[in-house]
Parts: sequence; C-alpha cells; structure tokens
Amino acid sequence: MKYEYSKEARDFNEIYYQNFANKEAINFGGMIMDNSVFPVSGMKHVVERIFRGEDDGDTQTLGAETERLKKNICDFLEERNMEVEPKNIQIVAETNQAISYLTLLYLRTGDRVIVEEPVVPDIMSIMCNYGIEVIPVPMEKDGMDMETLEASIRKFKPKFIYTMPNYHNPTGITTSLEKRKKILQLANTYNVPIIEDDYPYDFKYDERYIPSLYLLDINHLVVYINSFTLLFPYAVKTGYLVGPTDLVEMMGRALNLDETIVGNIGEYFLDEYMESGQMRERTAVLKEHYKYKRDLMCSELDKLREKGLCFNKPNGGLTVWCRLKKGISEKALCKRLAEQDVIVYPGRVFYLNKNDYGHIRLSFSKVSDEDIIKGIKVIGQVLDEMNE
Repeated sequence: MKYEYSKEARDFNEIYYQNFANKEAINFGGMIMDNSVFPVSGMKHVVERIFRGEDDGDTQTLGAETERLKKNICDFLEERNMEVEPKNIQIVAETNQAISYLTLLYLRTGDRVIVEEPVVPDIMSIMCNYGIEVIPVPMEKDGMDMETLEASIRKFKPKFIYTMPNYHNPTGITTSLEKRKKILQLANTYNVPIIEDDYPYDFKYDERYIPSLYLLDINHLVVYINSFTLLFPYAVKTGYLVGPTDLVEMMGRALNLDETIVGNIGEYFLDEYMESGQMRERTAVLKEHYKYKRDLMCSELDKLREKGLCFNKPNGGLTVWCRLKKGISEKALCKRLAEQDVIVYPGRVFYLNKNDYGHIRLSFSKVSDEDIIKGIKVIGQVLDEMNE
C-alpha cells in the first residue's frame, strides 16, 4: 500500500484520539471544540423544514443550496474586506480536503511544496502520500525566515508555498504585514502559487488587523482556504476554497467525479445560521469565551517560567506553544505527564527532520477552567522533579 503514516503522524493521531478514550485525563492535546458553546437553540425549525421538504429546505435541491451557501460566504468574507464572487468559491468538507484535491490536481510524484516548520502532521501526510517532497522553512517570531524561503524557492523550485499567516498552528505566530508582502513578492518573482490556510482567523483576541495574503495579492497567485469546523458543530463539516475560476471549476469536476460532496443538510443549517445573524453573534461569543481561556492558561503558565518553561502569548488561535529549557527532555516530560493523566502534544510531531525539539503544544479548546489550573499545576510539579 502506498498510503502510510509517518511516525509523527501516527503519534499525533494517537494523542488526538485519547480525547475520546480517556475521559478522566486532562487533555491539552487535540483541538476539539467545547460542546457547551455549540449553537443548539433556535434551530429546531430548520430540521423540521428540511425533512418536510418545504421551500428551499428540500433535501433534493443540492445545487440550489450550494449556490445559496456560496453567496452567504461572499457576504461573510466581505466583512473581512475580501470581495469574492460565487464563481470563485468551491465548497469542501474541510481545509484538509481542499489541500488534498489541490495536490491531486496540480502536483505529481517528485514535485516539491514549501511549508512552514513546525507544521501539523496532517499536511505532511497528505503531501507525502502523493509522493510530494515537503520542504520546511523555519518560523521566526513574525513569520517564515525570508532568507531561507527565497533560498529554498531558488534551489527546489516548489509548485506551492503552504502558509498559515494568522495564528499559525502550532506556534500561534502571526505573520507580519512586511513579511506577507515579501512572501507575495517572492511568489510573483518565481511564479509560485500560495495556499493560504486561514481557519484560525475567527479566534483573534486583539484589535490588530492585518490583511490576508489573498486580499493583498494583485497577481492572482493565492488560493485561500477556510472552514466552519471550529464555528459550528463538528458533524456539520463544511469548508471552502477561494481561487481563480478555472481552478474552482477543475476542483468541482474532480469532487463530482469522486462523488465527494458536502451534504446539503449541513449547508442548509449554515445558510439559515448565517442569514439569521446567529453566526456573527456566535463568533463574538466564541472570541470572548476563548480569549478568557487563553488568558487563564497563560497566567497559569507564567508561574512555570522559573521552572524551565517559557512561551509567547498568542494573539489568537486555540493553542500555546511552549519552549523547554535546555536539559529538560521533551519525551520524558510528556511520558511523566501522561502517567498522571495530563495529555500534551510533544513538539517532535510537528517537525520533519529534527532531533533537538524541546517544545510542547497545549490546546485550551476543550478544557474546563478547573482542569487548566489543575493540569498546569501538574506540569509544574513534573518540571520540579525533572529539574531536581
């Protein structure tokens, strides 16, 4: 079989599914949303209309519902100053599906793609299982290392640059405006398209606004992907891609050929939710909810700085990327924490070819306030033991 996971991807998924297996553990691992903040009220009429087949809620009107959703996404993006037309939108299940189909359609075995490192293992797995060589470029405090990026473009002649400029996962780094312009300049100079993954955007906790690469792009080199997975119950898996018309049409044909569609029941839910204004209200509630979670986690982590753990407080996203002082074993730390039912992601799963890791990633997406305090206290106790 061609399809296989890297060791990093296997470990990543094993930790992710511990969210379900060990109910007693304090889980800072997988980025799974808190059910308590999911929208459930005021949507009963949607279910009734769908299954009675009334009006535009008829489950047979898939094409019409998709076009309705595309128009709503255009309005949704207009609030971000992104002017998009429905013909430039392709509906997908989630951002990973968009990346998979871009790889299938435009890349061939032996081609290369540049990614920011550290990088989520899902991206590496998608690329590697199509025979694509992943070229990592290290992250600095304000985005990719531009010198390494240009040198890698010149040397490897990649077919795409994959980037997450807003609240990068796992580091939480926001790419500066200066570096966004530089990335676009390099992409234009060397004619390399960009995949901009922006699913963390809605979890911004400060007032700074930096335009997306798609918005800044005047050469039509950016493919923008996003998802409603973190804004809506996970079962309603719906995302979207924004790009040139020919690319969107090609991806639509590929999805239809594979009979891979997004169910119009989910689309109808989203349409009703967006048109009623509830999506805007929910996004605001989520921001406040998770801003509080981030602040609580960071205030507790501040107590561990003298124990050998440091971090930069992220301006958005759902994770905190922590660095361990030299001499503290990331592997041993994660093992000891797991023995005490505290689950974290070791930094090594986010790297391609690196032995000296020294990081852990903590997610606060589905952890109670009490467990944040308790779990970080346990981390501090284990660090004390290791320092001794």
